[in-house]
Amino acid sequence: MHQAVALLEPWCAVLRGRLNVESRFSDNWWLSVRPPLSLLAILNREAAEIRLLREALELLSLVAIVDNEACKLLLLERCGLKLDDQFDEEFTPRFVLRFDAEHLRYSALLPSAILRQFFLGRCTSVAFQDAVSAILKPHKGRQEIVKISYALAFTDLWNVGQSALSANWRELLATMDEIKKHNEERVVD
Repeated sequence: MHQAVALLEPWCAVLRGRLNVESRFSDNWWLSVRPPLSLLAILNREAAEIRLLREALELLSLVAIVDNEACKLLLLERCGLKLDDQFDEEFTPRFVLRFDAEHLRYSALLPSAILRQFFLGRCTSVAFQDAVSAILKPHKGRQEIVKISYALAFTDLWNVGQSALSANWRELLATMDEIKKHNEERVVD
């Protein structure tokens, strides 16, 4: 697993400075992730930083399932996660995508565009496929479907104007419907 961890450095770099721990949702804690401010997402272009963020969280989740202790080490030593207390409990992949006023500064459509690319974009890099293979190599033959929980949070929006907020929420609801429909179709397939 240690060789696989070394392979994950490009994705760990994407997560550095973006992760915080939140425990307010339940007895279990969640990782709060601040998505990048990608203006390419608004143009419906493949934004590499959003793809890398998605890949990073998927790889982190995979490592957590295969070797939970290695995942904790990865979070603390390579991804720069800071903790106040011990990391004794098992890490279950749960993420809060946290948006703030900065995400709305250039366009009220930015959070929805980022979410659309994050959840609907399926383009992955060859390096990602190689990392998945390296992580799973010791576990050939063992396959299972893994559910990764995501939540959305919007903070510090007090200074954003009413029209920007309304446009954001309208677009966000349409995007969530699109993601829901996409997921329902994938389950049927």
